[in-house]
Amino acid sequence: MNPPFRNLNILILSDHDPGRICGHTIHVQYLHDFLGRWNRVRLTGHARLRDLRSADVVWIRSERLFLRWIPFCAWIRKPTVFDLASFPWLELEMAGRSRLRIMLSRWTFRLALKTAVVRVLSVSMARYLKTRFRFPDWRMFVLPIPVCLPAARRKNRMDGRIHFVYMGSEKPWQGFRNLIDAFARLESDPYLRLHCYGIPGTDTKNVRFHESVPHTEMIRILADRTDAVVVPRPRNTVTEHVTPIKFAEAAAMGLPILATDLQVLREAGGEMVRLLPDNGTETLIRGIRSFAKERKLR
Repeated sequence: MNPPFRNLNILILSDHDPGRICGHTIHVQYLHDFLGRWNRVRLTGHARLRDLRSADVVWIRSERLFLRWIPFCAWIRKPTVFDLASFPWLELEMAGRSRLRIMLSRWTFRLALKTAVVRVLSVSMARYLKTRFRFPDWRMFVLPIPVCLPAARRKNRMDGRIHFVYMGSEKPWQGFRNLIDAFARLESDPYLRLHCYGIPGTDTKNVRFHESVPHTEMIRILADRTDAVVVPRPRNTVTEHVTPIKFAEAAAMGLPILATDLQVLREAGGEMVRLLPDNGTETLIRGIRSFAKERKLR
């Protein structure tokens, strides 16, 4: 992959917590490591004006920090990049947030389209911006999540069970509830287990809820205790165009992935991906059973 910048001082402004596993933190770590191969990169959420002056490019990863720093970047005429990892105003609408919060998110996005170069995660995201907002190609570039994880050989377990993993949240655009309903109807199968990380809940016969863990620990879990990762997202504007971090994680580990047939996942591709026609409970049950049957026949 060709880097978007070379031999520059890049200041990444982001709210992040390396001790948590969350999309925001992992996105930032990938971005920092990727750009750092060719540039001098500093990652912080607490910059000063002199930090902006000394940078060649200011890369901003959140709406809040963008609103705080874009006036100063404009004042000193500093090139900026707005990192658009999703469509936050649409996520806020689906989460039922206040009209004022949604309007602020829309306004921030419109401001970014006027004042900054925009980074997107996929060709489908770029195509959506171009079609929906008439945003020119030269003002944005596609930089997928650069997955560079250490090679890890998955261990063969002796319990005979098949362990599925879900990472993320239970927000409406994740499809988590349908996955839980599917495993509730699969309780009679003693060989199927679902492990959910980062979501509070009460364990059932075949579903285990785990606390959030640091990113490095999640990588070990994927390598040592996982047979497949499930990405049961519904089909909508956000999910069709935004690459889910859990997909990139599983692909990096060479894990099988059961996922809804979404445009962005077709774009990412990969022989380990099993695309399901939708994220309905019945469809997930058929996909899980089919995968389990093939695994037992090996």
